Amino acid sequence: MTTGEIEKYGTGFIRIRKSLEDYPELELNILNFSDFMRIELVVKSDVGLNVTKDVTKDVTKDVTKELTGKHLKILEIISHNPGITVPEIGEIIGLTKRTVKRYISDLKSENYIKREGGRKTGFWKILKNE
Repeated sequence: MTTGEIEKYGTGFIRIRKSLEDYPELELNILNFSDFMRIELVVKSDVGLNVTKDVTKDVTKDVTKELTGKHLKILEIISHNPGITVPEIGEIIGLTKRTVKRYISDLKSENYIKREGGRKTGFWKILKNE
């Protein structure tokens, strides 16, 4: 007697993508890094998320197209308080310091933000896409 489960082995991402066809407002992003993979389920529209609208005042529309909800939330927080620290950002969004650093690293490597000044007196600067 077989359950037929072995035939499904290795088809997880295919089945996930097929299931998401019923939800056009959702997007599956698979990001492959050198030592880990990050799978993101992203809401394409602004439904229930005012973050995109608030952030686009300070960041161009082209920049926000590639950012996840957490990236946008961090940008929004920084735009309201450029002197904020990583632990303070983590407390606001409910993420660990390490996770916030990873999101900030993404934003910095893509030239969305940069840190200016010293460790204690420094501040975040949101860069415009020229």
